[in-house]
Amino acid sequence: MRRLLPLFSCLFFIAGRPAAGQPAQADLSLSVVVTPSAFVAGGRNRVALTVHNAGPDQAGGGTESSISVASEYYIINTRPPPYEVIEETAQGCWVERFVTEPLPDNSIALLFAYYFDSIPAGQSRTCTYEIDYYPSTRPPLPLEWTVFTWYTDVDPDPSNNTLRYTLEARTILPVPSGSGWSAAGLIGVMIGLGLRHLRARRCRSVA
Repeated sequence: MRRLLPLFSCLFFIAGRPAAGQPAQADLSLSVVVTPSAFVAGGRNRVALTVHNAGPDQAGGGTESSISVASEYYIINTRPPPYEVIEETAQGCWVERFVTEPLPDNSIALLFAYYFDSIPAGQSRTCTYEIDYYPSTRPPLPLEWTVFTWYTDVDPDPSNNTLRYTLEARTILPVPSGSGWSAAGLIGVMIGLGLRHLRARRCRSVA
């Protein structure tokens, strides 16, 4: 488990990032399939999370683990998160669980991050993994993922970077994404700080 610094330290890191000259442009978006399409408290589902790159350039600059997808965050000092990712089941990406040190309001947040290798323009990468729901989890369950690239890339259309789903007891219903920056902002700065301390790892190949 990686424990991060408080949020204000994260904001300092983002504000201090140097501007890159002539960055690549890569329009990233997400799609997801959850199997089965319903969830049961205390049960397990498989998630197939796909990152699409509409170009015009390669995303990730040719480096490993340079594309990040972050889940929604959960405040865990008031109640447990609705699920846990079974990290050893992941194929096609590397999964990490983040827990913050207490933030300025003394809350503690948890999120999951999924790291992908670079993606050429016009191509996609899929990560599959399993999640176990806590017995206390009840529908409807909102799920959210936000995709980022770091240091080298600019996304010309960030409005499609966040994907939201509502997982019901019997069905899964898509919800229009919008920009989602309020939640994505916290996710982004947390993952941004974490990436400073990551050493590059080659993601597992898709089964």
